Amino acid sequence: MNEVAELLGHIRRGNAAAAAQVLAANPDLANARDDKGDSPVLVATYHGKQDLVRLLLERGARPTFFEACALGLDADVRRELRDNPSAVRQVAHDGWTPLHLAAFFGHRETVEALLDAGADVRAVSRNGEGNLAINAAAAGPRAERRPAVVRLLISRGSPVDGRGSPSGHTPLHEAAFNGDAALVRLLLESGADRRLPSGDGQTAREIAERHGRNEVARLLTA
Repeated sequence: MNEVAELLGHIRRGNAAAAAQVLAANPDLANARDDKGDSPVLVATYHGKQDLVRLLLERGARPTFFEACALGLDADVRRELRDNPSAVRQVAHDGWTPLHLAAFFGHRETVEALLDAGADVRAVSRNGEGNLAINAAAAGPRAERRPAVVRLLISRGSPVDGRGSPSGHTPLHEAAFNGDAALVRLLLESGADRRLPSGDGQTAREIAERHGRNEVARLLTA
């Protein structure tokens, strides 16, 4: 196992002590990347290891523009947008736009900065997910942040029933799967069509029922 793989393994497992030991032996690893292009900061962010994100930043990690969007580093994001306006249209190595990343991790202010800089609210991710930013926001790991970001995206022109491909899920399907009653209410109030089937033919109510999301299933009962 090489050093990068070792560090990323510790990060995924949330082993801060072991990660710190590896970084102490080779500080350059804070800015290393694996064969897929993933950095320690990005891996820690996707795995919800905020203590490890802080450790990496303390040990010299320098977040890229995409990572700054994922972390909600608004000052860094705004600086890059000012110095390099075309950054808002770039796509990360894993197919996500800056807007997708900020939306997924629930950073409303960062989302707003990107939209103000010209981010395309209807841009489709260039990966197997094929999502719009609103789909990313609805699937984000921080449930309490989802409604504010989704509301903002809708207000800036995102289709409430948006999906990147006919085989995908709408935000309402995602909210039903997660049992997110607050987001379901917001989407319905914004005009989401509860009758639309997902790519595999299920309505949002059927998804909720299948996964035992009883409160959401009741909300979706016409």
